[in-house]
Amino acid sequence: MAELVGIEQSYLSKLENDKSVPSNEIFRQILQALNIKLSDFLKTIKSASDKQNLAQIPDVELWYMQQDNKTFKHQRRYLYFCSALIVLAVTFFYVGFSKLVFSEVRYVYYSAGVILEGEPKNIYREWSRLIDAPIGQMADLRRKKKLK
Repeated sequence: MAELVGIEQSYLSKLENDKSVPSNEIFRQILQALNIKLSDFLKTIKSASDKQNLAQIPDVELWYMQQDNKTFKHQRRYLYFCSALIVLAVTFFYVGFSKLVFSEVRYVYYSAGVILEGEPKNIYREWSRLIDAPIGQMADLRRKKKLK
């Protein structure tokens, strides 16, 4: 392995035992010798301490920053989408609640009622005026109805 990477056996031993951190160039040579992509290598690392140690290598630090940036952009897009849905939901709620689009009135029925001869045509609309009429006038109206 040391020959493939182009380093001494003792330095490779230090790297394997976590006693040293490789330079950016050596790290690239190790990945090339193992035929592994940087992203594939870093996705397998789960330990926070290993991530922190490897973050000292510029390529690894850049990769972690790019991943954080992607995550941040994804979260921001998600937040914008959720905010838009909330605004849309509130708008629809307001439109439905205020009956601007969908009225509760489906049809309007108007009936003049049964109007007998001699009664005013607006008897049902102006009934309060007839109630407020003097008692004698109401009695005359009743008598006239009975005679007919």
